[in-house]
Amino acid sequence: MSVSQSPIPAVTESPTSVQSDVTVSKEQLYNKRLRPDLSSNQRFYLNYQRQHMSFYHYGLTLDCRSFVHGFLIAEALKSDSLLHAVVAFAAYHHAVRTEGSNIQEFLPHYGSSLTCLREALKCRKPNVADLLTILQLAVLEV
Repeated sequence: MSVSQSPIPAVTESPTSVQSDVTVSKEQLYNKRLRPDLSSNQRFYLNYQRQHMSFYHYGLTLDCRSFVHGFLIAEALKSDSLLHAVVAFAAYHHAVRTEGSNIQEFLPHYGSSLTCLREALKCRKPNVADLLTILQLAVLEV
């Protein structure tokens, strides 16, 4: 196979154009996984969590199995209490990081998380999502 017939893309493309194509694909895949019933506010903060927060925000020193952006979000999309807790945590960090934003924007999500968790625990034994919710809320308290 000659160089002109190579399946490898030409080097003339800039790395940023290739990178932006990959980023768009990942963004589209991520948004496709989100529940259709999420509010724009919840979508914004879930995207903020994914783009601007790392395992360090959770007090972890290692995220070898993609806990923060993989497992935690997957479980949050199945559990309203955990979803509200993750959104509250991201909203809090967004408010702290963004000048002029209201720190109290995370409180409705925090309250909704507590309400959903309390209602769930009245009806059944705790499951993994409930334990993750408790841990996520505890991280907010620290």
